[in-house]
Amino acid sequence: MNQFPPPTPLTESQDEEALRLMDGLDHWAVRCDGHYMPKRKQPRNGFRQRVAVFVPEGYTLFADKTVRYSFQAWARNLSSGGIALLYPGQLKFQRAIISLSPDQADKHLLHVCVNRSRRVSQEFWEYGLQFESALNEEPAAAPE
Repeated sequence: MNQFPPPTPLTESQDEEALRLMDGLDHWAVRCDGHYMPKRKQPRNGFRQRVAVFVPEGYTLFADKTVRYSFQAWARNLSSGGIALLYPGQLKFQRAIISLSPDQADKHLLHVCVNRSRRVSQEFWEYGLQFESALNEEPAAAPE
């Protein structure tokens, strides 16, 4: 995966803010669990760690395109269908590649599609990314 530049790391203050926000969001998720649980297709599991996100040029055939930019974000939770991320800023992409284990030698890369976003603080946004396929597979067709 030499075509991907190293992800831009988060600062120490951004890490601290992200962890504080995740504590608050998790608190409210527990309080509202009865309301949202029937609407979810897969159960969510806590998954607090940094992940790497790579945004290629275009939105199809990711493996054949050059990467426009890459960055680190904090994962908040994970399900079999996707992952929730916190990132300091509004992102301008619909599809990307994510590594759930960026610090390990054996990186597992997945195609993802943004299916929700919301501002959770002055600086941070939360994103819901839906898993589409593993990197060695063809991504699903773009939603219309």
